[in-house]
Amino acid sequence: MQAPVQRIGKYPAVLQGLHSLAQQGSEEQRRLSEAIRCIQPVAAHVNEMQQIRQDFGATFDELAELFHQVYPHKPLVDLSIGELRMFGTVEWLNSAESLGGSQADHQQQQQQQQQQQQHPQLCTSCFVFRHAVVLLCQEPRPADEAANTVGNYDLIRFQTVIPATDVQVRCGLSNDAQRSYLWDLVHLASIEDNRVEKLYQLANSSAEARDDFLKTIRQAVRDAARVATEQHQQQQQQSRAAAATASARESQQLPAAITASTAAARRRPLRRSSSLWQPVTKRPRAPPILADPQQATGIRAAPPALQTRRQAERAVW
Repeated sequence: MQAPVQRIGKYPAVLQGLHSLAQQGSEEQRRLSEAIRCIQPVAAHVNEMQQIRQDFGATFDELAELFHQVYPHKPLVDLSIGELRMFGTVEWLNSAESLGGSQADHQQQQQQQQQQQQHPQLCTSCFVFRHAVVLLCQEPRPADEAANTVGNYDLIRFQTVIPATDVQVRCGLSNDAQRSYLWDLVHLASIEDNRVEKLYQLANSSAEARDDFLKTIRQAVRDAARVATEQHQQQQQQSRAAAATASARESQQLPAAITASTAAARRRPLRRSSSLWQPVTKRPRAPPILADPQQATGIRAAPPALQTRRQAERAVW
């Protein structure tokens, strides 16, 4: 038995056989010609995806698992063939920096040029997925090792996966004489991940290929930013909904708690503390002021000015 994806490659042959048996110039032959024209690109794409899955499927699975181990706090990177948007070969101009050496001075740059001349068969492939970019640098195995090896005959010298949220592309210079169209793939720096910025200088043999890479990667960056924004808004809505639910629950519980405490206070008998019942010391009252100091002994007499004023008030009344 064959899977449905394996039968797609046989459809063009079936349609070609029906087309050869149809009457010349008939409506059936015209429709068969249109069906053949539509099915050929589909069959070619399916065969191409199957070949990529056969050659790089295990590598993509390992990269996805390694990325999850290194960055467990980040979302998983889906490197399945169904998420692949574009792929192709590119020329990696500063490959010596990652494969060994740096561009610190002129002497090291000469060493890099010598290294590139020693490895002319290096093949670099760029795969643009929906939410990530994968860069692979391969080298053919020696003839003696390839004869004893089953499966993929290329040694992977370098491999990396860059999430679409951490990638940036820039269009470089163009050299029509040498048919070299430059562009930069930038892995942005991150303080959280303790990572410095990494620059990959790439080139294509045609302006159309370079523009397709730039357009596809920028679209992946926009899609990743939109998804991140939607997730952030969804988290904010969930947090606001949780806060509103907690506030409503507290508002429902507060009147019940007040009612229960009031009822308990009414049922509870009053207790008077012994400290509240203390004897009150009365102040001694001042002795009355008499008009005639001879009325009582020991009673203070009013001053003469006050006596004169009281006599004037009595006269007025």
